[in-house]
Amino acid sequence: MTKAEEPKPTIRFKRREPIDDIKNDLLGFDKLVPQFVEELRATDPPYVIGLTGEWGIGKSSFLVECIKQRAKRYPTLEVVDRMELWRFSGRVDLATAMVETITEHLRLSQKESAKELLGKVRDTLFKFASWVSIGLPGVNVHSKPDEIYNIWKAAEKELHEQFDELVEKGLEGKSKNTKIVVPVDDLDRCLPDKALEFLEKLRLFFDSERVIFIVALDKEVVADAITARFGKDVNINGHWYLEKLIDRMYRIPLPTHEHFQGFVTKKYKELVGIEADKDFEKAIGRWWDRSKGYGPKAMGNPRRILRAVEKILSLVSRIESPDRKREIFVMFPLLLLREIYHDFYSFVKRDGEIILRLGTVEKLNLQIDEIVKKHGENVKSFCLDEDIIDICRQVKRGLLSVAKNDWRKGKGIIESSAHFFDDNVT
Repeated sequence: MTKAEEPKPTIRFKRREPIDDIKNDLLGFDKLVPQFVEELRATDPPYVIGLTGEWGIGKSSFLVECIKQRAKRYPTLEVVDRMELWRFSGRVDLATAMVETITEHLRLSQKESAKELLGKVRDTLFKFASWVSIGLPGVNVHSKPDEIYNIWKAAEKELHEQFDELVEKGLEGKSKNTKIVVPVDDLDRCLPDKALEFLEKLRLFFDSERVIFIVALDKEVVADAITARFGKDVNINGHWYLEKLIDRMYRIPLPTHEHFQGFVTKKYKELVGIEADKDFEKAIGRWWDRSKGYGPKAMGNPRRILRAVEKILSLVSRIESPDRKREIFVMFPLLLLREIYHDFYSFVKRDGEIILRLGTVEKLNLQIDEIVKKHGENVKSFCLDEDIIDICRQVKRGLLSVAKNDWRKGKGIIESSAHFFDDNVT
């Protein structure tokens, strides 16, 4: 077969990367970014902002566009390169890496007046890293806690003074109002224990007089990690602990219905290479409920939505029957259910009637009683979850167009689609 004869693939998968230009935004950041940058300009360091939102909501895109593009127009904002924390998961010297990032941005290694000071900062950081791994020098198991505390606090004070002086060297010739902004990303890609470890290391610099940190994180994940780390017995609440580290939380709001609709249709064209067909566009209208969507676990997550869209389009590309294609499009919410609530999905796979019952608005409590009676108490907590109920209503609503209100046929379509997804989706 010649290169010219080689058939083209019907679908093309691409990794979703952070946007680097607001013109490419599909999720409504064009209004959020200017507002956030204005708040940055009105913030006096030292300060730590937590940029929070679930995994996949677009925190990296927000940081890249906000920090590297919009902030460029203001001389008093010196923004360093975004630090992707998960890339440092195997390193102890995260603090050193952060200092090197700032050093490179301010070109401190090229300034003769800063070289000696830079060496001192590196030596102090190495001392901290050594203490973490081998313990404090000259301190044995019989040492008093106050002695250990005083040694550590003296070293912290020394590091703060050296680091602040280093920053001042880097900002020589600039306005006294100039501040350095350090965006720290991908905390929610790290394992929970590692995420907390990173935060504790960065805490060494959180009091620096000319620096604002922006830490992108899933607040719930990190708070749970803190609680688990210290143990519930000592009565340490992860959310309260975070409040001590982070001065203010800025949550990326959920995209609107219109933004998500545009996002999905654009991704369809990227994946398939052509505009969305009528069946797909009709399916989109059924997918999004303007009041609730699919709940925060699905509706607020572009990456999870995109993965589900990729999967369903790859499945549809293998089907020739138009009727079967329509059935699969209608079952898109079922695929979301598989992605988010896999344990509940295992019940649905065995009995599609569960979705039809939960999707029935009238006498919902009676429907739940029937489900529990048939499948046991293990299914009850799922049946009381508002997000699951909403997805079930979406599935049932879509089935009306293909099952013609035939309960038995609808049950069969749900079960066959569930098996089809499991057999063909990895």
